[in-house]
Amino acid sequence: MPSPERKRGMRVEDPKGEKAPATLLIVEDDPEMRAVLKDFLEREGHRVIPEASGERAIAAVESERIDAVILDKEMPGMSGLDFLSFVRHRFPGTPVILITAFGGSRVAEEAFRRGAAGYLEKPFRVADLLRAVRGVIEAGHARSSPRGVEPSRCQPGGHSGIAS
Repeated sequence: MPSPERKRGMRVEDPKGEKAPATLLIVEDDPEMRAVLKDFLEREGHRVIPEASGERAIAAVESERIDAVILDKEMPGMSGLDFLSFVRHRFPGTPVILITAFGGSRVAEEAFRRGAAGYLEKPFRVADLLRAVRGVIEAGHARSSPRGVEPSRCQPGGHSGIAS
């Protein structure tokens, strides 16, 4: 049975009061994009669990302590938006950053309506992704706090070489 901290999606501090590296779940069907994101985020010190589908990611989010999810919108089988709804319902303290090459204002509005903590359109700068990840983690998963914080909407663009 998951600990109370896991159920709330909180990061656990070690006995010295230091935060452990964040555990990030990447749900991306494109193997190259998934590998690039995994490599980049691991170099930043995060523990990364890569999954290729929403169905496979369900097992990961139910068995691991996940600090944040980076989620592609367009995937075969379960869509990113459906997986977002699942995570927000089962693990409301776990922030989700939706990434998509098929964006626009309607997609962003739907993502935030379903509880996304962040939104990025591909191609995006890796610095924007890192800023979004840091923001949702450092905010202490503020979407579940009484005051909350506005979800971050990062602007698309850049020359990071990350596109799908």
